[in-house]
Amino acid sequence: YRQWAKKHSFESMLPGDIKAQKEKAEQAQQTINSHLTECKLAERVIPYSDKLFKQAAIEWLVATDQVCMIPLI
Repeated sequence: YRQWAKKHSFESMLPGDIKAQKEKAEQAQQTINSHLTECKLAERVIPYSDKLFKQAAIEWLVATDQVCMIPLI
């Protein structure tokens, strides 16, 4: 059965094979977790200004293909 399954790219569903697949997946997850670290995000506050708000509004209108009835210029 195992030879046939391997030859036909079939995933074996025998209890021992399922257990081995789960252990392999858990090992892979542990390997990934050891490489991950949590990064602290630096707080960056962008000062408000009418000019920046207007620029952001125009960029949003263009990006979302919106129509603005209020003249922004």
